[in-house]
Amino acid sequence: MEKEEFQQYPPKPELGADKTTVPKFIFTLGAFGLLFYFLSGGSIDAVFTILIILLIHEFGHLTAMKLLGQRIESILIFPVLGGISFSDEDIASQKKLVIILLSGPLPGIVIGAGLMWYALGIQHDFLTLVAGAFLMVNAFNLLPFDPLDGGKLLEALFTESYDKIKLAFLIIVAASFTLGTFYNTMLVVVALLVGLRIYSMIRASKLRSEVISELNVDLNKSYEEITDREYWEIRRYLLKQIPNGPINPDLFEPFDNEKVLVNQVKSIVRRPLQLDMNTGQKFCVFLLWLTGIFVPLYILTSALSQINL
Repeated sequence: MEKEEFQQYPPKPELGADKTTVPKFIFTLGAFGLLFYFLSGGSIDAVFTILIILLIHEFGHLTAMKLLGQRIESILIFPVLGGISFSDEDIASQKKLVIILLSGPLPGIVIGAGLMWYALGIQHDFLTLVAGAFLMVNAFNLLPFDPLDGGKLLEALFTESYDKIKLAFLIIVAASFTLGTFYNTMLVVVALLVGLRIYSMIRASKLRSEVISELNVDLNKSYEEITDREYWEIRRYLLKQIPNGPINPDLFEPFDNEKVLVNQVKSIVRRPLQLDMNTGQKFCVFLLWLTGIFVPLYILTSALSQINL
């Protein structure tokens, strides 16, 4: 029986390194720069400043990932929403995930606060603007909705109970940016990105429920943990959802671009977080999150009052 099962279910594809990491990064960085160039009214200084801020932000995430032993698959810079780091393995520890998420915005806020203090002391207008950008971008990134770090952070702290809240936030954000298109048509790009995120969340949740019901498999595990049988059966189920698809679902052989299907399978398997934070630690992180939002606002308000004087 084991021999027959092995013959029926070949080894699932291994997760190799993404050779397109650098081209993807350059392309998305260029796309962001071009879009922000138009949003800022053609200001090269503004584009350069924002790109530097985002790169520092992402370097914080990447440094934390490396120090915590997480492999990095790729980094993409998404227009307006900023940068997002991707790891090719699930982060199972709640504590590790929280550290990685905070390692992006908090260094930027510290840099922004230091620059603001220095810029106001020497009354340097351009440095004041740069400091304000550091504070605003990173504080904005801590707002409590996905795909920003703040949304992911609260999801990590409150786990499954946050799913419905996260979806509600996304709907509100999408609606807000849609209304904002009446003032700036370029905001339609952000509304579309958030809308795609909402669609992917709903679709993934529906697929998970269907796969669990139809195949009777446990999806609470990482891609590395699923068996060969589970991979090919999930893959077959996903392919059967595509009418007149170019791939035979019952043929258990990888095709030229099998990674597309690997990513589809990865999107519906989810290893639960190891809840290794106690209530006191969660409370401290929650206070740190609030501080990361309100302290920049206080600094910016104080700076504006000093400039107006």
